[in-house]
Amino acid sequence: MDIEKPQLIEQLNNHNLRPTEARRLVLALLMENNDHPNTDQIIRSLYDKGFKVSIATLYQNLEKLVEVGLLIRIKGPDGVMRFDANIQPHHHLICDICGKMTDIKINGDTLPTHHPIDFQTGLPVEGWDIDHIKIEYKGTCSNCKK
Repeated sequence: MDIEKPQLIEQLNNHNLRPTEARRLVLALLMENNDHPNTDQIIRSLYDKGFKVSIATLYQNLEKLVEVGLLIRIKGPDGVMRFDANIQPHHHLICDICGKMTDIKINGDTLPTHHPIDFQTGLPVEGWDIDHIKIEYKGTCSNCKK
């Protein structure tokens, strides 16, 4: 895990955040792995890599990275908040057995982006504006099928 990458430091600077070691550690870990970890998993991964960050420091930095748009917070299937460094529009595959989350991108413009459509009538639903769309595919991952 390279926390000295110029792109990492540049991203933090571009969002008016000091590139502290804790921020670089958290951002590098989440950019390196696309496994949508929760805070306990992040602390454990950092510790396993030889880095010690207090839980308070981790929470403060996760909150700040989400606030400026460098991370996305996602509620996992277990109800626990997870974090994702993929900030591009995307959706998720979720395993019902182990809770693994995987990013997927759906190609095409098949979903309404500004006004929702009532699927029974095919007509726009009045009074609603769409801010974002979240699609989750749920099933069984290849590891749990074994």
